[in-house]
Amino acid sequence: MTQLLDDVQANVAELSTKYADDGQARRERRQLHSEDFAELVTAGLHLTGLPRAHGGLWDSPANSVRQYCKLFRTLAHGDPSVALVTTMHPGVLAFWHHGQAAPSDVAPGWQCQLEHVVAAVDGGHWFGTIASEPGANGDLMASRATARHVGPKNHWLLSGDKYMGSGSGITSFMLTVAKPEGTDIPDVFLIETKDHPWDGSTGVKLTREWDGVGMAATQSHAFRFDDMAVARYGWPDYALGLAPHILPFISGLFAAVAMGVLDSATTAAREVMLRRGGRAKALERTLWVQAENRYWVAEQAFSGMVSAIERNEESLWFASHGKLAIADLGESIMSDIGRAVGGQSFSRSAPFAQWAADIRALGYLRPPWPLAHEQIFNQLLDRADT
Repeated sequence: MTQLLDDVQANVAELSTKYADDGQARRERRQLHSEDFAELVTAGLHLTGLPRAHGGLWDSPANSVRQYCKLFRTLAHGDPSVALVTTMHPGVLAFWHHGQAAPSDVAPGWQCQLEHVVAAVDGGHWFGTIASEPGANGDLMASRATARHVGPKNHWLLSGDKYMGSGSGITSFMLTVAKPEGTDIPDVFLIETKDHPWDGSTGVKLTREWDGVGMAATQSHAFRFDDMAVARYGWPDYALGLAPHILPFISGLFAAVAMGVLDSATTAAREVMLRRGGRAKALERTLWVQAENRYWVAEQAFSGMVSAIERNEESLWFASHGKLAIADLGESIMSDIGRAVGGQSFSRSAPFAQWAADIRALGYLRPPWPLAHEQIFNQLLDRADT
């Protein structure tokens, strides 16, 4: 396992350097390139979604988070959009690999689903998610999508509007949420997206192409589903019990990508300021020191959330605070850097503006700003009650 992890880390670092060397062209991209993801399969990054027992890297949220964060932080140095899309892979697959034994009445179906998922990952397929909906403000429990059971086995038909499907066209499978017929509580479903055209002929129609300013190449498209064939994840309400254990892990991976962007931005700004030396104006020096100090604080927040996930103690509390703190600090850091570096930070030929937009995207990732603040508010109330 140690050798495999070392090999994957070395491979990812090599690819990240290659991507960074092609930085200008990559910053101009507005779509993903399948060749990158084929390279990352060869590098072994897809093994983050495969358990050790099957030759992969996955252990548990607590035992995998630090190594995984290092991998995705490194990849973000080269291409933040690619890094963000690939974080979805182990985040989604954690729902299959971290949990309890299935009840006897659903055990055969669960085992079949597990084997299907493992075979897909082993075959180099990528997993993602498309759970956000218009008007839900990032709250999965506010889903208005529906799922209708149409067979004696795990055959369902999904209908509803979804957006923020990061990795659309690259991922072969995507998790989503919908209300099973006859219920008011959403549950989790698996969509097999590979080889499906987006013209509505098989139940999925592209309604809006991604045009994000930040994470511009993630292909986070919007779709309309009309009786799209899906499978229910696990068994009823199983995912709800796992969420408190897995969501902090996913937040940690998102934060790792943001820290990778901040690594690149602060390193580049440092080079600019050091070249200026004593010629730097007083305000430039102040802003640079302020950016460096905030970067240090963001690092402490990131370290704290990763450590809490490893301990599995109050991980949801630390992850909520950590992700929100890094999102807020990141925007302040990029603002300080922009003013310290000056006009070149506003140039399309320099990376600073794109890095600033990529950092802003972290605030929109689950949980987005409004929901994150509400979650922390509720956590504070719960703590006050105890």
